[in-house]
Amino acid sequence: MNHYLFISQGAGSPTVWFFFAYFFMALVFIFFPLAYLTSYFERKLSADFQARVGPSLTGRNGILQILADHLKLFQKNLSYSKNFSGKAWLALSVCILYASLAVLPLGTELILFTSEVSLLFPVFLFLFFFLAQMMLGIRQGSVSGFFGGIRLSVQAVSGAFPLLITVATVALARGSLSWEKIVLSQAWTPSTWILFESPFLFLAGLSFYLSGLLMLHLEPLNSAMASKELQGGVFRSSGGKGLALFRVNQAYLMVFWTMLFSAVFLGGWNTPDLLNQWIGDEKSSSLQFFQLGWFIAKSFCVIVLLLWQRKVIPLLRIDQVTDYSWKVLSPLSIFAFFGQTIWMGVKF
Repeated sequence: MNHYLFISQGAGSPTVWFFFAYFFMALVFIFFPLAYLTSYFERKLSADFQARVGPSLTGRNGILQILADHLKLFQKNLSYSKNFSGKAWLALSVCILYASLAVLPLGTELILFTSEVSLLFPVFLFLFFFLAQMMLGIRQGSVSGFFGGIRLSVQAVSGAFPLLITVATVALARGSLSWEKIVLSQAWTPSTWILFESPFLFLAGLSFYLSGLLMLHLEPLNSAMASKELQGGVFRSSGGKGLALFRVNQAYLMVFWTMLFSAVFLGGWNTPDLLNQWIGDEKSSSLQFFQLGWFIAKSFCVIVLLLWQRKVIPLLRIDQVTDYSWKVLSPLSIFAFFGQTIWMGVKF
């Protein structure tokens, strides 16, 4: 059974303008600011690791440096995909990517769409996204673009397999693939989080986190599109607007995946019981605001862990990445699935 945001507060299904308003507000006031702060924090962290000053001139403490860099890129002309087919695949990939926002739960009443299998939606959306990216590389008519597109699809599929196994493990533990049931089955204390419920779910959470990095081509598992591999692959000639769009998409993917991990394994938006009792009404805007803030705080902690990981682990080759998926993550996820099955059988 499908559920739409705020259905109970109005008659009928939400209008198209409601969906556009939700997407606009979520991107402008949540995702893009969080991605911007994440990029700024990453630059400062890199500077500290390398004993440099880092951004310091544009704005107070260099806070506007990232904005200045992207504005400079947008002033340059796009140097690839000048034909209609290339632009169509680029537009399709962007639409698919940001459509994933519709299935991300941000609070008790901040869920745009969910169903009994909503946990699977982001996985398949991202697979379609990289399929479109592969076609974009093939349509470039260059060797680096062609093989870069093939590498994108191969790495995405190799990361999707262990990811789906861990999703099945979560469904086994909770008896559902619905966002609401998974998040509401947890509480705000770590002892109730799925990640710490059993040793096998902890392994499943670890596999879920690493498989997502691999499937989404996030550092240090981004060999398929790294500058050292095929001169960037699909994005070899992406300058100006294309490069700026690529950076924005990568920041969105990182923020989205950390929030997805927090929702599934870290209790999501569940706030302390005292706060819930003090506010009272579960549908009040005040409680939704605190839930969103609590959720973002958890996600930012995961982002810090990811940034630290990106700076201390060297970039892997594409063959090492795929071997890591099939020889390490896949067996680990299968072991976690069957281990959780036995754990639940012995427990009950």
